[in-house]
Amino acid sequence: MNLKLSIKRGLIAVLSLTTLSFAETYEVKKGDTIEKISKKFGVSQEEILKANNIKDPRKLRAGDKIEIPTKKSQKEEEKSKKNKKESSTENKSEVDLSKCEIYEIKRGGRLENVAKRTGVPVEKLEKLNNLDRNSWLKAGTKVCIARKSEREEKESRENLNIISSCDVIYNPKNDTSLKEIARRFKVSVSQLKKLNNLKSDKVKAGQIICIESEELSKKLEKKPEKDYVIYKVKRGDTLQKIADKFNVSPQDILEENNLKSEKSLKAGERIKIPIEVSKKTAEEKPEKNNLPEKVEKIPQAEKLPPQTKPKEEEISLPTENLFIWPVKGDIIAKFENSEQIRHLGLDIKTECKKDVVATYDGKVIYTGDNVKGFGNIVVIRHENGFTTVYGYLDDIDVKIGQRVKKGDVIGKTGKIKDSDMCGLYFEVRKGITPIDPLAVLPK
Repeated sequence: MNLKLSIKRGLIAVLSLTTLSFAETYEVKKGDTIEKISKKFGVSQEEILKANNIKDPRKLRAGDKIEIPTKKSQKEEEKSKKNKKESSTENKSEVDLSKCEIYEIKRGGRLENVAKRTGVPVEKLEKLNNLDRNSWLKAGTKVCIARKSEREEKESRENLNIISSCDVIYNPKNDTSLKEIARRFKVSVSQLKKLNNLKSDKVKAGQIICIESEELSKKLEKKPEKDYVIYKVKRGDTLQKIADKFNVSPQDILEENNLKSEKSLKAGERIKIPIEVSKKTAEEKPEKNNLPEKVEKIPQAEKLPPQTKPKEEEISLPTENLFIWPVKGDIIAKFENSEQIRHLGLDIKTECKKDVVATYDGKVIYTGDNVKGFGNIVVIRHENGFTTVYGYLDDIDVKIGQRVKKGDVIGKTGKIKDSDMCGLYFEVRKGITPIDPLAVLPK
């Protein structure tokens, strides 16, 4: 072999190594062709020729040493390309996930799949994540399904709705359940779910729970009263069989007896059966023939004393002179209730630690910081169904149940949310409906 040609190829091979991640040196044997070498190493002929800068494969001779790009280098290159592609997809979504409600992908899928599983419109997911609905998301990818601020705002509205409409409010200090709260206050689980618009039985610490409202009490008064009988469970009895016998639901029997399931029923055990009767027949004693054998009547369950409350008059808005300003200052955010902006009160800028007063006579029905987004708040119920809300308070000077007069100090102004300014958030509601405070405050 020509010495100059050998040196030239050797230099080319050395230089080509700088462009390869991995390569294997191979000495050409007699009878070898580029095609045979290609099949032997599973590498394309073009890659071998390119790696060794060989323009004419017919000039390849036995004894020549050439570099073979290995499969490992190809795999690494493919992996690198894949990682770059995934990285570019992830980088496309410049979203601050710390400010989001997160859904983590369990298996690979598309944004449309996330929409189906979470119930969030795919259009909203595209906007929140800066992604296309057909984007492929690998397992472990975190998707923003809602802004935390949106969730907190929704929770705040729901909590204020509960506070405004309820006569008895409960704030558990520890995680609990509706069943435990129902037992403690002697109300039904179904009533609590209806009052608080809940589906789950779990209750978190600090969650605002409505126990009783006058409006619901009126509705319950129209329903048939409940009477109770004791029934001795027989061998072979099932929950459904007993329920059918007394024309009640199996769930009512379970709740009335604090039973978890049908398996808790035992032959010989006596259980309470709730029987609905009208007011007219409730005063009459049921005939023995109307009751199954071995049934004993027991007194009606003890009820909570009804809550008293001033009768509301039908008015639209109060006169100008009914309310006074809770604090003097500059309005920096007005009432707005639209699809784009939902700010249901006034933000009033003031000096720090300035006195906040009750805008009218009423009763304090809530104090605390469990309504997210407004810091410490005080809620006062007034006559004619009006409620006022005072937020961003630094100090609270009143207690739940306390009666206040117009002009009484209820607290001090504190820092307005997400700012260094001090002031007050002030909201007015008629029932649970927020109204513009400027419509009822003196001009």
